[in-house]
Amino acid sequence: MRLAPLALALLLVSPVAAQSFRPAGGPWTRNHALVGSAPDGRIFARVGPRLGVTRDGGRTWTVVSETVAPTRIAGSVSALYGAFPDGVRLSTNGGATWTPFGLDGQSILDLAVAETVYALTAPAVYRLGDLAEWQPTTRPGAARGARLARLDAADGTVAVAAYEPSCSGYYTQAAFYRSRDAGATWTRSLGTGYPQDVAVAPDGTAYFATITGDVCLSIVTPGGLFEQGPTAAAALLRGGGERGGVAIDAAGRPVSEPDVNEPGISISEIAIAGSTVVFGTRPLYGSCFDPPCEFTPPSGLYTVRDGRLEPVGFVPSRVQALGVFENRPLVPSDGAVYELDVGLRVRLPLGLVRAFVPVSPDILIALAPGQQIPNPPFLGSGGLSYPNALPLGGSAPYALSDLPTASAVAVGPRVVTASNQYGRSGLFVTPQDGYPELKLEANDIGAVGRLGEETLYAGSIDNVWQFGSSSPAPAARLFRSDDAGETWTPDDAGMTARNVYAFDVIGAGPARLDLAGTSGGVFARTPGQPWQADGLADRTVYTLYTAPAGLLAGTDDGLFLRNAAGAWARYGAGLDGRTVYAVLATDDAFGPWLGVGTDAGLFQTRSFGVASETPALPAAARLAVTTVPNPARGLRTVRVDGLSDASASVSVFDLLGRRVADLGAHEARVGGSINVSWDALALPAGVYVVRVRSGSNVATVRAVVTR
Repeated sequence: MRLAPLALALLLVSPVAAQSFRPAGGPWTRNHALVGSAPDGRIFARVGPRLGVTRDGGRTWTVVSETVAPTRIAGSVSALYGAFPDGVRLSTNGGATWTPFGLDGQSILDLAVAETVYALTAPAVYRLGDLAEWQPTTRPGAARGARLARLDAADGTVAVAAYEPSCSGYYTQAAFYRSRDAGATWTRSLGTGYPQDVAVAPDGTAYFATITGDVCLSIVTPGGLFEQGPTAAAALLRGGGERGGVAIDAAGRPVSEPDVNEPGISISEIAIAGSTVVFGTRPLYGSCFDPPCEFTPPSGLYTVRDGRLEPVGFVPSRVQALGVFENRPLVPSDGAVYELDVGLRVRLPLGLVRAFVPVSPDILIALAPGQQIPNPPFLGSGGLSYPNALPLGGSAPYALSDLPTASAVAVGPRVVTASNQYGRSGLFVTPQDGYPELKLEANDIGAVGRLGEETLYAGSIDNVWQFGSSSPAPAARLFRSDDAGETWTPDDAGMTARNVYAFDVIGAGPARLDLAGTSGGVFARTPGQPWQADGLADRTVYTLYTAPAGLLAGTDDGLFLRNAAGAWARYGAGLDGRTVYAVLATDDAFGPWLGVGTDAGLFQTRSFGVASETPALPAAARLAVTTVPNPARGLRTVRVDGLSDASASVSVFDLLGRRVADLGAHEARVGGSINVSWDALALPAGVYVVRVRSGSNVATVRAVVTR
């Protein structure tokens, strides 16, 4: 992967010593499912058999069990009740261990704690008696054959969301049942869509949340939030389709959606702890004809911070690609592509992205294997996706490179991608406005790299080749094209590794050194010579990245740096044992940083090393930045003290990391200080970051603009 020119220029003028890599706090795997809360503010979530708990609304999590996690939790301060496929279980140590607690052999769908404990199965509701025995209540919807889905309770009021047969004969009709006498009698109401969640307020008002669904196979009804007062039937409170979850806040009011929303996800569950809310989500829409149904796998947990949805969790997602688009770093996870500036924000609700590259200021090309991309301008169900482009059918691409030359089909940017289309495996050239064209038919291509404007390398991998493919087994491991991908020739003399994952180049002309990352380490060669082993032979190298410090190699055991003598050594600290798939050096409001995509999420450091380290400044000479007045409506002064260099540059960024003002470079006065005027009258009200850079030192301060 090539370093973005802007990022390279910024880093070359501000080298600092390498520091340890730290987890960046995400992105988190989409497999997080919200399972419940306790009255003392604990919120629980699961990822497979792992159970996590947060006490601060999702900011920090503790894994309380690695092996046992219920599908639903309800509880008190001293005890938790868990729903399991084989009955109810009890935990008195915060979820670390669980013991059977009745209804053995029955699949428990939901639990609620009120004046007693209620448990829900598909055909029945149970309540815990005075002698700790489970007693069935009168069955809601028995005459209509209702299949029960979700339950909540509060002080003798019990509410159940259920499926009933519709005109199609399938269980696609949403029905709501409420009991004011602990399950002795029930009243029934009907709703639209599929039942998703239910909540009961302290005054006995019940709220039912549904999502869009098919009723009679051909009639799609929208979801919404329904309210059933103490005496009235349920009525639509808010429509709009995909809210799906509901909970009651401390004031007894329903919370059914965040103040902001993101495309492509649906709120399915909600948990409230004090003033913070955690939302469980799923992809939009699903069909259910034989409930109870899990429409789609979960798509992660979110909370609202600074007016936007921010992902939270405790199990990081694998990050296989990193990039920059519109001057903002992009971090793909297994459920979305995130922008990374101040926190993470969903940009595209795609599935696992293996590679992407921007080919113009306004086009993002992303590979999203086997995922449905919901709306224009992103089209297709897997493969190559960008505005107004055609997908690669049901393909699952592994590699991607831009190719900025004229195409025989369309003039403008082209891309080269590796894929498998309808049994034909190999490398495709895709014009911006044309169909993919197979140019190299061979085993699956694991890497594509561009050297200059016309020359490309392609490397094959054999661990994904499937028996019965019409494509031939690879006759070579490496291929080369000198005509922008139109024709390819084998070019693997000396290459002994089986799989090729990455390419890069050092130098130019006769001194140029081509490098390949493989399953057997790094291979290198000069023009016209065969490939030779270059080091890291006992490791798999997934990425090569040229940076000011030198050539970096991401491997199945951390990150390595190639020095001027050609020797490899570990780079930084904190990545040992991690599989490194991608590296990105860029610059944001807080200075240059190096990001690393691994099997355990994103790691980053705000410092980036080169061979010669810049000594640290003495404490008295460190930068100090203030803005006066602050807050202010228009004109203010930015004062910088502690300058060691002769000048400093001053810039202003918004909280998304976008540069909104360049206040220029200024010469320091005697004593190492400068004053810079900044007129913010044209900016919207909000919080901004003023960044000052002097040599290798960066300092920031937040400034508030008022109106």
